[in-house]
Order: sequence, then C-alpha cells, then structure tokens
Amino acid sequence: GIKTLSINRKEMDDDEMDCLAEALLNTASLAVLQVEDNNLGPPSLGFLASVLGRNTSLSSLSLEGNNLTNFSSLPAQDNERIKSSNLDRALLEFGKFAKSLHGNTNLAYLNLSNCNLGRECGAMLCEMLESNQSLIMIDLTRNAELDSRDIIKIQSKLKKNFMRYKAERLTEYQERKYMRENYEHKRQKERVLMDNQNVAEKIRA
Repeated sequence: GIKTLSINRKEMDDDEMDCLAEALLNTASLAVLQVEDNNLGPPSLGFLASVLGRNTSLSSLSLEGNNLTNFSSLPAQDNERIKSSNLDRALLEFGKFAKSLHGNTNLAYLNLSNCNLGRECGAMLCEMLESNQSLIMIDLTRNAELDSRDIIKIQSKLKKNFMRYKAERLTEYQERKYMRENYEHKRQKERVLMDNQNVAEKIRA
C-alpha cells in the first residue's frame, strides 16, 4: 500500500479533505500525510479527528500553511458577533482534533506551522499532551497568537515523550541484540554437535 501521500499547494478545500478522510479510514498502510499550503479550514480538522481516532498507521501529519481557525468558505464579516461565532465554531473543530490525539499511539510528528492558531489552541494542545505519549515533535512556528507559556509547556511535554521514545527504542535494540546472540549461540552449539556426530560416524566406520 501507499506509505506517503503528499498533496501540497493544490488548492485542496474542506470538501476534498472530507473525501480523503473517508478514504484514509479504509487504509492501514499510510504513514506520512502532507497537505501543506492548501485551502483547508476548521472543518478539515473535524474530518481528520475521525481518522486519527481510529487510524493505526499514520506517524507524520503536516498541515502547515492552512488557516485552521477560520472558515475559509465563509465570506469576511465586519460584524463582531458573527466573527465571534465563527471563531467558536473553529475552536470546536480544533477541540475535536486535539481530543482525537489523546489516545492516539502512532502519530509522532505534527506540523501546525503558520496555521493561525490562537492561545486557546495552545491550551488544548497542552491538555492533549497530558495523556498523549507518542508525539515527539510539534511544529508551532509562525503562530503569533500562541501564548509563550503554553509553548514552553508543550516543549517540556514533548521532551518527556522523546526521552520515553528513546528508552523504548533502546530496550527494543537490546532485546533484538539478545535474540541475535542467543540465535548465534544456538547455531554454534548445533554446528559443534553436528561436527561431533560426524566424527563419531567416521570412528564407527
């Protein structure tokens, strides 16, 4: 199956992400998804949330350069009440996205650079990382509205996840090494036994 899918700078919109998300629910091979610099808005986060809550293969997701806190399909409005309503809807979708990562055990890299994230998004990511142990890198550059204190908290939690990741990989390496050594030792004993049997056969002959 396909391991990497890159759809960058193709003017992809939320409706197309809806179709892609549905397709992703039926694949178990995709590891890397890049949809950078498209026309994706908050609805796409909701679609991706349904994928991340069930997908067991995706390890890298890049949403860089998409305006994830405004509904790009809606016309600009001067009315503050409408602006506030749109923002509330956007944060609801981001909340779904963050919630889907709480129990996700596969995604290691998430690129949210230049996605127009506000301080509420930073707080949601902090809360998500209280339970998520698989993410070791989140790119949050060029999001001017994020609270620097939240960024520091996020970096601290990601560092803990990375140290855990390194410890797990070291344990796996040591286990593989032990298995190889045992295998080689067993093969060596089998060769010695075979040699002894051959010598015994020659003596009997």
